[in-house]
Amino acid sequence: MTAPNAHDHVLIVPRDDGGAGAPELAAVRLIALLPPQWRYSPTYPGQKVCLRVSTGGRASAAEVRSLVDRALADPGLRAWRRTASCDERVPRPATSV
Repeated sequence: MTAPNAHDHVLIVPRDDGGAGAPELAAVRLIALLPPQWRYSPTYPGQKVCLRVSTGGRASAAEVRSLVDRALADPGLRAWRRTASCDERVPRPATSV
């Protein structure tokens, strides 16, 4: 088990065959397939999704990855795959004012 306030980071990226669509939509679909009691904070470095997951200490990092992999088997997410954990130092795109 992780500590009660620990967070796991999951990075999903488009598969090479294209057709992945918007990362924001992939994040919504992924979150909808994960436990509703968890808390999520997605960011979008490039065309990827970095999902910060807080389980409240109810799941290990391995359990989070397992559930994410299961969710990615859904037909609506078949163009995406999980890869190495996110690096929070990835710069976010600048926004214009």
